[in-house]
Amino acid sequence: MQPSITANDLLFIANKSIDPHFDYSSSLTKIEEEYLKWAKLTIPVIYQSSVLSNIRYTFNEIESLCKGIQLLSEFPERTKISIAHYPDKLSSYIQQEAANLKRVVQ
Repeated sequence: MQPSITANDLLFIANKSIDPHFDYSSSLTKIEEEYLKWAKLTIPVIYQSSVLSNIRYTFNEIESLCKGIQLLSEFPERTKISIAHYPDKLSSYIQQEAANLKRVVQ
């Protein structure tokens, strides 16, 4: 079951990151867990390692962007565009890996 996370969800978290007291990390962890769960349900166990690592790496990137937003107390347009693309990138990546594995396994 694909997570129902949208670009607006991540943009909301990133925008709230301007507040120096906002804990963006816990919000991102909840979303990351949804993607990891979906990947675990979609990808056979013996092939999961690289996919799960890639998801974690992607969320580390998002967290770094949120940290930058918080440190600078601004949310530049270029960063908004970058963050808005992450849900589609992750979904496409997981679906592509699952499709590739179906071809390999058959």
